[in-house]
Amino acid sequence: MQMNGAGRHDPVREIFAMLGDKWSTLILLVLELGTWRHTDLRRILIRLSETERISQRMMTLKLRGLEREGLVERKTTADIPPKVSYCLTDMGQNLMGEVHGLLNWVERHRVPIQQARMLFDDGEEL
Repeated sequence: MQMNGAGRHDPVREIFAMLGDKWSTLILLVLELGTWRHTDLRRILIRLSETERISQRMMTLKLRGLEREGLVERKTTADIPPKVSYCLTDMGQNLMGEVHGLLNWVERHRVPIQQARMLFDDGEEL
């Protein structure tokens, strides 16, 4: 029996791993609002993140990974110096519809999730 996501390099596993990392989903959520220059995008992410700042290197790595998956488009102007901006591709916008479905599911189940965590942490059985 073949299961989606079972293979080591299955796109399902890779996309879920990407969505579960610290920065990629937040980057996608911000890019959903429009096209952003690298520095502006980083500034927004720093403001949104309550615990830590995204480094310049990490930001570049995450954007390149999202671009590789076909979710983000990197646009460069012919100006000197060139200006670089990022936006969601059509596929990235489509993915965000699914991400919002998952976010809605989490919101609907927020209390039971918190209760399950407390019970588990207290050592009680569900």
